[in-house]
Amino acid sequence: MRYNTALEYTRYNSGKHFLDSGFESGRHWQQPEPPQEDILLGTDPWDASINLTKLLADLFESDIEGARFYKWANNIPAASWDWFGLTSEYLESRGYVQLARDNTYNGENHLSQGYVFEVWQRPDANVADWIWADNDEVLVVLYVHTGADIRGGYSKPMFGNFDCDYSLPVGNCVEWYLEPLEGEDLTDEAESINDNGYLSSGYSGNPTSEAESRGISWEYDCRHGNGYKVTLEGVEMVMVPSRPYMGE
Repeated sequence: MRYNTALEYTRYNSGKHFLDSGFESGRHWQQPEPPQEDILLGTDPWDASINLTKLLADLFESDIEGARFYKWANNIPAASWDWFGLTSEYLESRGYVQLARDNTYNGENHLSQGYVFEVWQRPDANVADWIWADNDEVLVVLYVHTGADIRGGYSKPMFGNFDCDYSLPVGNCVEWYLEPLEGEDLTDEAESINDNGYLSSGYSGNPTSEAESRGISWEYDCRHGNGYKVTLEGVEMVMVPSRPYMGE
């Protein structure tokens, strides 16, 4: 998917309401276009986030069912548009069966924006386990959160599939790798953390919490190059973020 296409959803104008805590300009759709980088760095490791726009541009492939849906929806008065309801009505009428539905907000995540996902079994498919299903067996529908309060403000639906090992990404937390400061060497403990993948999403559900539990500490506003300056056993080094492994 092109980056600009992904932006149509991550910056979709979902409106505003005086109770949504976004005030005048606090909603995602009101923010500038994010840079085309995997990770958006903040003031410290807890501020780092996975750039959802870049993730979608890299991994989400549109399905023809989306174009068919919008052609169908154009015959319905805009005032009646309820994206969640319309999507279900349309897909069920075409023989799809919903296998899963959830919000990334309900699990550990460092996404720059959350989203509601739905996994639909394609007509004539027989899916045993939706998380492992092939793309020709399921259709994934996403509604990106573009408002302020997570309870409302979602984009129009995206129809397609993720190019990854699962039907959709299962690791949504930032991973970490330790590097020495220029001219220095890593300590044995830091080497062990890297070699064993202790700061990966494959080992920990929240690698940032895992880093703290292993004695890695940092100060507020500790940006350093492409990562953060941290301390382990009294030695300073750099903790570099990355997006979780999604598969070949």
